[in-house]
Amino acid sequence: MCSGCVHHPIIVQTPAPTVIQASTPAPAEAAPSPAQPPVIVVNQPPPAPLQDSMSPQPSSQDVWIKGYWAWRDNQQQWVPGHWEVPPHPGATWIPARWEQRGSDYVFIDGYWQ
Repeated sequence: MCSGCVHHPIIVQTPAPTVIQASTPAPAEAAPSPAQPPVIVVNQPPPAPLQDSMSPQPSSQDVWIKGYWAWRDNQQQWVPGHWEVPPHPGATWIPARWEQRGSDYVFIDGYWQ
């Protein structure tokens, strides 16, 4: 996140989602792993993306991360775009997205690869 930036989320009220816990059975001899984050499943698509205003690039190392809709506090919230320095050279940002699965939409958070 950029220092000194103030991000004000835009919130859209929608019906409550179905929230399920992602789980993968682990072999009995495997060491315990950290808890999986919940998987957010909603029954309607997110609103259309908003147009972000791109601030000046803080450094030549910073990469622009586009804004996206995320499910937070039981509602759609716009997460504004921002500049971020990759965690290591050659890292690629995989954007957050909503995937349609049947009649539902599943949120996949963005991450560095």
